[in-house]
Amino acid sequence: MGKLIVPAHGSMDDWADLCRSGPLPDIKKPPSGCAIGGGSTVRREAGIPTDSFSLIVIGAIALVAFWLVFSLVRKAFGLVLLVALAIGAWVLWSNPQLLHSVTGAFLATP
Repeated sequence: MGKLIVPAHGSMDDWADLCRSGPLPDIKKPPSGCAIGGGSTVRREAGIPTDSFSLIVIGAIALVAFWLVFSLVRKAFGLVLLVALAIGAWVLWSNPQLLHSVTGAFLATP
């Protein structure tokens, strides 16, 4: 990124020309007299809000998202388990030799 050239006398017109010349460098506060908008960009650091209402809203949204994800994961796991049991039952039903070898281990008499 190019160097920021600061006008020597710091007039408002020079700052306006600097703002219109392209994106501003990464600064926290634009130069005085620089109208934000019109093609200029100022990067600001994102911070966590500190007021109580925002924190409560963020917490509520996080709680709902957490509940939604885990309820969906639980339901998906239950469906996958049911499908696996159904496929296993169908395989055993369609292959009597496999059924006999599986049940023979449990039903064998000494």
